[in-house]
Amino acid sequence: SLAQVQHAMASYILQGQHPDAAAMVRPHGALTVEQRLQIYHQAYRWRLLEALQDHYAQTLVYMGDEFFESEALAYIEAHPPETDNLRHYGAHWVDWLSQRYPQDLDMADLARLEWALRHAFDAGDAPALSWQGLAHLDAQAWQALHFDLAPGTCVLTMTHNVGPLWQALSQVQTPDPVQPLMHEVLVWRQGWQPH
Repeated sequence: SLAQVQHAMASYILQGQHPDAAAMVRPHGALTVEQRLQIYHQAYRWRLLEALQDHYAQTLVYMGDEFFESEALAYIEAHPPETDNLRHYGAHWVDWLSQRYPQDLDMADLARLEWALRHAFDAGDAPALSWQGLAHLDAQAWQALHFDLAPGTCVLTMTHNVGPLWQALSQVQTPDPVQPLMHEVLVWRQGWQPH
């Protein structure tokens, strides 16, 4: 059935194996059925790797190409996508780095900052309340008034001073050494620019 074919192909693409997948592919051309299936399996993994490289561009620079790729491919095996939208892929990367490298939490902090900045950038829009808007509120309104942060706004607890690191890497400059520093970082978007 179509459902069985789809299940077998999806399993092969995700895991690189399925006992029935090869029987469902017609031989054609110079490549074997196994080679053709491997093309799909590898293309899927490389697309997820590209998504991680894009989401965590400065973390990639900080970790180095080979180390990042090695960790990312292991992450991909352990964390297949949970949604159809690649915007959300990599949500567990920070936890992955924290658990695997607890002695190097600067990597996880940098990744945490990048994830927050990316999601602040494409968070939903909401009207901002100005000082003038507050001044025009009726005195009775203040009793029931409730303020919410703009979408994409968050406070991050950091263990290292990765703000200057991110800034230097994003400007293709040599960063100063990262230092341990427990602090909080506010991430938000103003207009089209995340801060």
